[in-house]
Amino acid sequence: ESGSYGLLGTCVLRQAAPMASIISIDPGEQFSWVDKSGLTVYFTGKCAERSKLDIHNATKLKRLPFQDFATIDFGRILPRIAQTATVNGNENNQTALRTLLFGPDTTNTTNTDFSYGKDTLVVFDDHNDHLKRLSHAARWDFAHVIFDDNYFPFTGDAYSLRQICDASGGYGFGGHVKHKPTSVMKQDVFGSVQTNITLEEHARNRDRMFAMLDSYWEVPPLFHLTQYLFTSYAAQLPEPLFVDPHDINRFLATYSSLHFVPPVLGVDQNYEYAVMA
Repeated sequence: ESGSYGLLGTCVLRQAAPMASIISIDPGEQFSWVDKSGLTVYFTGKCAERSKLDIHNATKLKRLPFQDFATIDFGRILPRIAQTATVNGNENNQTALRTLLFGPDTTNTTNTDFSYGKDTLVVFDDHNDHLKRLSHAARWDFAHVIFDDNYFPFTGDAYSLRQICDASGGYGFGGHVKHKPTSVMKQDVFGSVQTNITLEEHARNRDRMFAMLDSYWEVPPLFHLTQYLFTSYAAQLPEPLFVDPHDINRFLATYSSLHFVPPVLGVDQNYEYAVMA
């Protein structure tokens, strides 16, 4: 998991896969949740152990210094990741954790052929160029990749797969362009790196993306955000899974109860007031 949204993303993954080994990568330093299962290893910012977590939870954080997804030797650490369950998560054991994951291969656990990729799910929520991240994942033969923030053309802060699919460069999309564009804005790292590329280079990126993929699927939204329904983007939105507002509120109430303190008003029909309160 590259980019964890304060570890709330990790929380969702743990709910979905209670027994999976998780590697959570995030440069952040303030987190609101820690996995107590002992099956998650964190590559985080340097101040994670001094976050807003209580001391008991902070000592369970199996933390190593942040490394970008592209720099981690997954061929070395994935065969060993399950063994980290035996290492307690405290500052004194960081050396033991580092040695276990990156030390000499004394147990023949390093897989030079790397067959772990087909059984590994990679989740990107790090607002980096999606094509770049797809290339990083392909380097290790990861077979299953999820991208959050798959932005429409002219939106967002990263060059997304959806933008790459649009060979026109956003021509006429969302009512933003009246004349055929000659270039595409390619964004990376939360929009801090911006490069104008030609439509020809954009088309080559599209070919590169398709060459790395066996299938591509845009997951339908759970519900539509109101601000999109009254814009020209509405025609581009797939049918949501929840259409009935009552079903939407029931889902939000259930989701919120997993991650936040329950509201004072717990009655279903008063959920909107509870959220506002």
